[in-house]
Amino acid sequence: MFVAMPASNYVDENGETKFSEIAHPISKEVRDLLNSKVMEAYHQALDEQQSEDESENMSEDESESFTQTL
Repeated sequence: MFVAMPASNYVDENGETKFSEIAHPISKEVRDLLNSKVMEAYHQALDEQQSEDESENMSEDESESFTQTL
């Protein structure tokens, strides 16, 4: 997995599609920080989605029992 910077595309003089970054971190440290924050947010959202899916799949009794144990 990787984080891609926002980009626009264009066709060059040879008819090839090229991409140009719209936002560009100015140093390796900033790029690394941005990558880690985006990946952290992605994994958090994924975990939340999986928790919601598991909760929706529980029966009513299981859900009530689960809530009481919390």
